[in-house]
Amino acid sequence: MIAIKQKFIPLGSPNRPGRRRQARGVLFHTTNNWKYGAGDEMHGEYMATVKDRVVSWHVTVDKDSATQHIPFDENAYHAGDGNGDYNSYWIGVEIACEAVEPGEPLDLPTYRNAVDVVAQIMMQQGFDSWEQLQPHKVVYGKDCPHHSLLYHDRFKRDVFERMGTKLLPAVVKERIYSMNGVLKRCDGDYKVKATDVRYLKLDGKRLRFKFVARTGAKVSELLIEYGADFATNAPYFWDGKVLGDAVAEGQVIAQAYGKMLTWHEFGVKGGRPQIGQLDPIVQWDVLVQGAPLLIEAGNICWDYYRIQQQVPDDIGTSRAQRTLYGIDASGDLHIAVADGRTKFDQGLTLEEAALYMQSKGMHLGAELRWRWLQCAGSEREGEPGAKSRSGGESGESRPSDLD
Repeated sequence: MIAIKQKFIPLGSPNRPGRRRQARGVLFHTTNNWKYGAGDEMHGEYMATVKDRVVSWHVTVDKDSATQHIPFDENAYHAGDGNGDYNSYWIGVEIACEAVEPGEPLDLPTYRNAVDVVAQIMMQQGFDSWEQLQPHKVVYGKDCPHHSLLYHDRFKRDVFERMGTKLLPAVVKERIYSMNGVLKRCDGDYKVKATDVRYLKLDGKRLRFKFVARTGAKVSELLIEYGADFATNAPYFWDGKVLGDAVAEGQVIAQAYGKMLTWHEFGVKGGRPQIGQLDPIVQWDVLVQGAPLLIEAGNICWDYYRIQQQVPDDIGTSRAQRTLYGIDASGDLHIAVADGRTKFDQGLTLEEAALYMQSKGMHLGAELRWRWLQCAGSEREGEPGAKSRSGGESGESRPSDLD
């Protein structure tokens, strides 16, 4: 691993107040300074001498080396949240971009050094949770690390793999609300009226699904029984019966009628997910129905389909728990589960659900009204999984890079 040099800013300077605390995680940034020579040492000198602003972070890493500027058990001013949690408790790592031109992706030597340095810090501090490594963007939406330089989730995965951690696709918790048609983030802030959403992305070319219909079975029990990594309960159902089209391993469990004929289906065949007006007669691994469609060709369409698919008002015009499935242009599957109508979570409107899925790059997306559960400890490969109430479904995806 690359050695991290220590050249500390003088204690007591404006950029090193020296407040001791126990670090809670690592926040990674890019310097967004493309000037030649703007590497780790230059940024250290800058923090030590700058007079017109208060700014500091713990480590800078470039294509050749890495320098620590502030001890890890002291706070620094890198997150832009004043005396908030990130400035106070998170270690800031800046990744230099001196070796590339604006608009170009980060060069490989710098990227590898950054992965190595962050992995060292994570292991040294005893951080082993996905949520303990975050991009600066989570604080208030700043384009940092710059979108042209690296994919945030891929960088995180590479760090954990460098740490020797075998990863399932990560479940990420985000807290959201909308204002005047614009999606807002307020992760961890429970003073704001908002909703927690748990989000997962799976490789759309390597999915294995199994549908289990077993009355009275518990979701958690079926997940363990079938060795699944992730699972959901039934789609729409009433009085113990699945509503709408439902197919498991080519066998028809239920068929749509009435207004259900206008609903869209979610299906998996040959390990690949699809959303659309699908033929239930096809030999699907799994097929279920839901409404309304939220995203079509990348555009928000929830209100049109809310009316066209006759979605009940308690789902269509009010806040509620939501389970959302979407497919991006690459064919990868995205799942989001939103809490709702609790002390801290107001639930999502369909507009918020659609805005959220659009923000994740969905090409197609629908609400399927499922519940979903993660089996965090399972690392099996090549086995089917399951989960249900009156009917249920689970899926597994081998680990893959997340974009």
